[in-house]
Amino acid sequence: MFILAKLRKYQFGSHSSRRKHNWSNKNARSEKKRMLDTRRAKAFHFDLDDELCKIANQDAVGFLRGNINAKANALGIDEAKEYLDRMVDDKVITEQECESIGTLLDRYSKWR
Repeated sequence: MFILAKLRKYQFGSHSSRRKHNWSNKNARSEKKRMLDTRRAKAFHFDLDDELCKIANQDAVGFLRGNINAKANALGIDEAKEYLDRMVDDKVITEQECESIGTLLDRYSKWR
């Protein structure tokens, strides 16, 4: 009887066989990607505002600032650069402005 109780305990999971709160599947770990460094976010916003003030199309500054910030924070630097390339194709910004914002994104990126 005592042996059956121990067997059931190990069969259905004892305290030591439960997954810990920080458990993750090591084999299915996702790859790291470059994202915005959140420790230097205020400096990034300040420098981004400086770059966006130089843009000829001042009507586009508001949505560009919001979209670049959101994509760099949530999706990654590569997605933010793809967004900038689409804005160049739509003739919202020029190629030089795209390159200057791209180097700014590279400067404030971190692998996470």
